[in-house]
Amino acid sequence: SSSSMNGLWEEVKKISLTNSPVLFIGENGVGKSTLAYQLFKNSSRCGKSFITVNCTFFDESHFAECVLQANDGVLFLNEIDQLPSEFQQKILHLMNCKTFQKDSHSEIVPLNIRIFASSSKILEHLALYKKFNEDLLFLLSTCTVSVPPLRERIEDVEVLSNFFLGKFQREVKKKFDGFTESAKKILRSYRWHGNVRELENVICRACIIGTDSLIQSSDLSIFDVNVVDSKCFADNIADDTVDLSDKTLKSAIDNFKYAYVKKILQECSWNQTKAAKILDIQRTYISKLIKELRIRDNK
Repeated sequence: SSSSMNGLWEEVKKISLTNSPVLFIGENGVGKSTLAYQLFKNSSRCGKSFITVNCTFFDESHFAECVLQANDGVLFLNEIDQLPSEFQQKILHLMNCKTFQKDSHSEIVPLNIRIFASSSKILEHLALYKKFNEDLLFLLSTCTVSVPPLRERIEDVEVLSNFFLGKFQREVKKKFDGFTESAKKILRSYRWHGNVRELENVICRACIIGTDSLIQSSDLSIFDVNVVDSKCFADNIADDTVDLSDKTLKSAIDNFKYAYVKKILQECSWNQTKAAKILDIQRTYISKLIKELRIRDNK
């Protein structure tokens, strides 16, 4: 639903009308493989084979079988930056000559194959240091699709979260009506270093451990310093129960503990057991902190 992804979809639709190679670039977990498959489904080769080769675990004999299976369809070279240099030349030959010979004893097979590739690394940098074949890079870059990280299209988080919630609640045979407001806030605020793949795993885990009709913030089992809303944090620090006249390090640490623990308690609806789990401390210790820091629910 984000403007960046809507623009990307329009670009993909145009590329799908061609037979050019396509290079998908972006961080791990952004959805390069998913986007590659969607491009294939919208192309004239839809209905033919879409064969994926994981270049991280490249095997020459397996690759030969994949090439033959992908003839008339699409061969997707996933994480091509991991492809050993000796095989990069073979890919280049395959793309240039449009023929393939499994081994010296096999016949030469004419190919009608479209190549997709993905990379989470900057291939131009690898080529500069002779770690990636420059000619292969030029061919693959005929059409380049750059997929933005999830943190740069945060408006997509809610749509994706609801999609994954629907998917996993069926798998775990539970019924959820959505997310609490505090859970939504965490999902929007989290940095998602693992991108869509991390979000998928978080929602899957939440569906497994969730027991209420709504997914709670504690069910998400994630925390990031960015989750703490800066205004709420400042408001808590400025609470009149905190003495800001004392500038010592101990006082500063206590002030942080007060705001931090109170914020987590609020997100857990003051359920000390859930808050202790998120903070990774004993339930008895959080009770001790509440008393020592004089943390109270202001409602």
